[in-house]
Amino acid sequence: MANLKARIEGYVGSLVSADTEVEDVLSAERTVLIRLLPEDLLTGNATVSTVTDGVFSRADIGANSDYRVLSVFNETSDMYARLGDSHSKYGNNQSIYFADSNSPVYVVDYGENRETRIFPVADQYRIRYLTFGGDVDISQTTVDGFDRRTLQLFVLKGCAFELSNRIQVSIADLATAFYNASGLTLPTSPIANLPAAPFLTYTDVISSTYTDVDAALDEVDTIIQDLASSSITLPIISVSYADFNTAISNGDIELAQSYLSQIQTELSEYQAESQAVINEFTALNAKRYDSSISHAVNKVDAYLKRLQDIASRADSVALQNEAKSLEKEVSEYRLELERFGTEIQTYGQELQSYGLQLQSKVSEANDKMQRKTLEIQSLNADRQYYDAMYAQELQKLGVVQANG
Repeated sequence: MANLKARIEGYVGSLVSADTEVEDVLSAERTVLIRLLPEDLLTGNATVSTVTDGVFSRADIGANSDYRVLSVFNETSDMYARLGDSHSKYGNNQSIYFADSNSPVYVVDYGENRETRIFPVADQYRIRYLTFGGDVDISQTTVDGFDRRTLQLFVLKGCAFELSNRIQVSIADLATAFYNASGLTLPTSPIANLPAAPFLTYTDVISSTYTDVDAALDEVDTIIQDLASSSITLPIISVSYADFNTAISNGDIELAQSYLSQIQTELSEYQAESQAVINEFTALNAKRYDSSISHAVNKVDAYLKRLQDIASRADSVALQNEAKSLEKEVSEYRLELERFGTEIQTYGQELQSYGLQLQSKVSEANDKMQRKTLEIQSLNADRQYYDAMYAQELQKLGVVQANG
């Protein structure tokens, strides 16, 4: 016969649970079965001890063990003792319930220290019992205290536990499947590289046109400073999985699914809000640059042309030289602004790409969530199947299942 681990894996595949975890569950199951199973299924595997002082206690089998009494036989009178409900009346010779050799009685005290009192105390008894102590070793083919008819109960319980544990393993990895803001990096804004407007100092020539050019360049600089103060801030994503995990731990799949649906909604809302912020930022900065800066630079060009006309008609060599110098500076500045305009346009495209990546991440998260949900449903159905099989096996053995 294959060992317990191999038999469990024959039903559900390789274990993800540690052997010790399964053994802990089966050890607890062993206690339940010792309490539930009919005596005829347990007696053949019981331990027998001789009692000569009328008392059998946990101390006789080990301080950390508990036990179930299957039978008490009075060897003095060759009579089986019957189970009583209060030891005080059986040891009192004034009581009509006083026990003698021909009507022996035993009483199990279920207190913290668990002991069995047997009356009359002077006789010799043979007590048959099973202990609750000791771990189940799943590398073995048997379980101490049980015959082969009952081993299937341990196998089915192991299957149900393994499938439950797999649900927990799936949940442990679930949060990492969802979009995390740190998983994407916003493109670096070119605003930090804005060109500075030329500062004109033509003090040797008096002309109102210089003042007009300065004013127009100041207007460009103001727009640029306004751009420099702008930034994009995405909404913060805050999805909690606590309620979902609790529902799964409690085996409430329907409630867990409702929490999954809520998480999906929150992810979709986050994606929509983020895309709206990206669209607004891109449109606003395009408007600022394309209309405002272009308009202001056109004004600079107009004043520059006017200055060139004045200089061409003037006899002042200084004015002509300064007009040419200003034209050169403004031309270089325009080139810088054009490069910046290209960067702004590229940045807008990168932001739109970021939005698409974000949408892809959320879609991926939703897909993974759907797959996890189906996996959980499947595992839970399998677990319920093995729980039902376990209950059927108990019924076959004539056991009415109690809690646990």
